[in-house]
Amino acid sequence: MRDTVWLTLLALCLVCVLVVAVDHNKFKKCKDSAFCRRNRALAEQTEGESPFALVPNSALLASSGDRFSAEVVNRLNDHRFRLDLTSFGDDVFRLHLDEKQPLRPRYQAPDVLLPGLSTQPPSKTAPVSSAGLVLGAVEISASPLSFKFFDPRDGELLVEVNGRGLLNFEELRSRPGESEEPLFH
Repeated sequence: MRDTVWLTLLALCLVCVLVVAVDHNKFKKCKDSAFCRRNRALAEQTEGESPFALVPNSALLASSGDRFSAEVVNRLNDHRFRLDLTSFGDDVFRLHLDEKQPLRPRYQAPDVLLPGLSTQPPSKTAPVSSAGLVLGAVEISASPLSFKFFDPRDGELLVEVNGRGLLNFEELRSRPGESEEPLFH
């Protein structure tokens, strides 16, 4: 019994020595990263209230009912985005947000969906209003912009996008002194 106590104390001392021996200068802190500084400042500036909202009268529901698109605005800088929500039935959706007029096209990953998956309208759709809309098992809130995805079988909330108001989409910017010409012709 006495030996196990001594062995435990020895192990604890060794662990403490290893923890203290870590060189903290080898790890980046938030103050060392421009990305982290910008996002922390944004979180403090918005205080959990998302600056993103649907632009009134920009919401369009495709005639087939399988695709919702709208314009989104960042109220902090009036930058515009394009939102697409595609339905593949009652329980499969694709949410895509991109700049409306980017400096240059962003990389779009091919093959993000399973082959052979075809769009189809959800079983229920509520009309678009100023507060938002319901598209199948998805509730879209217009201001602040948020999405709630529910299980169509039992109504349980599965995923909430921007529920805490922390969505941040960084716009492409040109560096000071950088030309707008493409690098490769």
